[in-house]
Amino acid sequence: LGQIAPDYRGVLHLLYFCDLSPAEVGRVLGKSPKQVANLTYRAKAALRRVLAEMGIEPPHTTSEEREKHKDEN
Repeated sequence: LGQIAPDYRGVLHLLYFCDLSPAEVGRVLGKSPKQVANLTYRAKAALRRVLAEMGIEPPHTTSEEREKHKDEN
């Protein structure tokens, strides 16, 4: 997590380590629900890029993602 932007790291920390809801994260950070959703999306994308650079491929969790991955290989 140290390799992604602090605002991305913060939103992921609050959501997944502190187990706050998106609404609670918004209140803590002074962000709207839409801003929290956007930050979360961008933070996950940034984390995926960092993991890919390290040679770690995250698991595919949706059937769409699994199909896309299968088609790429």
